[in-house]
Amino acid sequence: MKTCLSLLITWCILAIFSPSGAAVEENFPEIPGQGRLSPKKKQLFYGFLGKIYEEEGDFLRAAGAYQQALKIAPDDLKIRTALARAYREAGKTGTAGREYEIILEQSARNLTDPDPSVRKQAIKTISSVPGPESDSLLLRALTDPDEVIRRKAALALGDRGNEAAIPVLLQLVEQSDPSGLTISRLCQLRVKEAIPAIVKRLSSSRIGMRRTAASSLGGMEDPDTLDALLPGLKDDNYLMRKTTAYALWQLHDTRAVPPLIEVLNDDASIVKKLAAYSLGKLGDSAAIEPLKILLEDTTDSNHLYAALALAELGEPVDTKIFLDELDAVDFFYRGTAIEGLEASGDLSAAQAIIPMLKDKTGWVRSIAAEALATLNLPESREALSESIKGGDHLVGAYAAAALWNMGDEAGEELLTRLMASPDTDDREFAARALKYVSDESRLPLLDKALDDPSLIVRRIAQESLEAEEKTVE
Repeated sequence: MKTCLSLLITWCILAIFSPSGAAVEENFPEIPGQGRLSPKKKQLFYGFLGKIYEEEGDFLRAAGAYQQALKIAPDDLKIRTALARAYREAGKTGTAGREYEIILEQSARNLTDPDPSVRKQAIKTISSVPGPESDSLLLRALTDPDEVIRRKAALALGDRGNEAAIPVLLQLVEQSDPSGLTISRLCQLRVKEAIPAIVKRLSSSRIGMRRTAASSLGGMEDPDTLDALLPGLKDDNYLMRKTTAYALWQLHDTRAVPPLIEVLNDDASIVKKLAAYSLGKLGDSAAIEPLKILLEDTTDSNHLYAALALAELGEPVDTKIFLDELDAVDFFYRGTAIEGLEASGDLSAAQAIIPMLKDKTGWVRSIAAEALATLNLPESREALSESIKGGDHLVGAYAAAALWNMGDEAGEELLTRLMASPDTDDREFAARALKYVSDESRLPLLDKALDDPSLIVRRIAQESLEAEEKTVE
C-alpha cells in the first residue's frame, strides 16, 4: 500500500510537469517503478489518473492517461468511452467522433450476441455515446426478445427525450411493480397519460416507491394531481411527508398553501423546512405570519428556510441568516443560503455568492451560477469566466448566461456551442440557462431548441419563452 502511495505521489509530480497540449498523448511519462505493477494495475492506475485530470478540467492530459490505459486493454470499451469523452471536452471533436465510431461498431455487434448479459452491457455502453447514431441502436434494442434489455433501451432513450420510448415506458409503468426509473423518465417527458398509473403508486407499501411517485407527480406540474398528493403530508413516514411538501410547490396551485402551513408544525424538522420552502415558491401572503413564527426557530436551521420563504414573499429579512450558512457542513443549507441572498435583493450581501462558484459540491456551484445569472454583478465576471472553462456544463451554462447579460461574448459562444452539442444534456443545460438571458439575441438559439430532437429540450425552451411572456405582461 505504501509503495502504491509513493508511486502515486511521484507520478503526480511528474504529470504536473509533463508537456501540455497535443504532445501529452504521445509523451506521457511512464509510471515510476512500473516494473513492479501488473498490466491490470497499470491500466487501473492510468484510468484513475484520467479521472483526476477530468475533475481538474485538464481534458488533454486526461486523454493522455486514457490512451495509456487503452494501450494495455485495447478492447475495453469503458476506457475508450472515457477517452472519447475527454477528447470531446478538449475540443477535439473529430478525434472524439472516430473513437465513438469504434465504440458503436463494437456495440452494434454485441447487440446481436445470443448472451443477454452481453447485450445488456452493450446498451449501457451505447447510452454513454451521444448523437443520433447511438439513438438508432437503442431504437433497435426496443424490439429485443429480452424484456430487461427493452426496458434499459427505453430508459436510455427516455433520458435523451426520445419520444419513441414513450409507448414502452407506458407499458412498463402499468406493471404491478414498475421501477422508479421508469416513473422518473415519464416525468421527465411529462407524459400525462402516465399520471393515473403513478398515482396508484402513492399507496405502495414501499416508502421508496411512494416517494418516487410523489416526486414525479410534482415534476409533472399538473394541478389536477393536488388531491392525490395531499394525503402524503400525513404519511406515517416523515420521508414521504418531506417529499410531498417539496412536490407541492411545483404544482403552482395556491390551494396547497393551507395544508403546507399546517405542516410547519410537523414533528420532523426537515418536513418543516421543505413546507416553508414550498410556501415561498407558491407566493401566497397568507403564509407570511406562520413563516415569521418559524423564523424564530433556530433549531437545525429551520429559520434559514423560513427566511428564504419570507424573502421570496417580499418581506425584509436579515441577510446575516444567509451569510452565516454559506459555510454550513450540509450542502443543502449552503444552496438554500445562496437562494436566500439572491431573493433578498441586497446586492452587497449577494457578492458572497461569488466564491460559492468553487464550492466542493456541484449542486451548490450550479445554484450559485444560476443566482448570478439573475443578479448581474460586475464583480462576478472573473469567477464566471473561470466557471465556463470547467467540465461541469450545467454550471458553465448558467455562468455563460450571466456573462452574456454583461455583454461578454464568451457567454454567447458557450451556449451556442452547447446547443450544437450531440449530447442531450448539454442542449438541455443551454436551454435552461437561456431562460436567464435578457438579450433578445438569445431568440435564435431558443428557436433552434424548439426544433430539437429531444422532447425535454423542446419543453424547456418553450418554458423559457413562456417565462419571458409572463414577465412582459
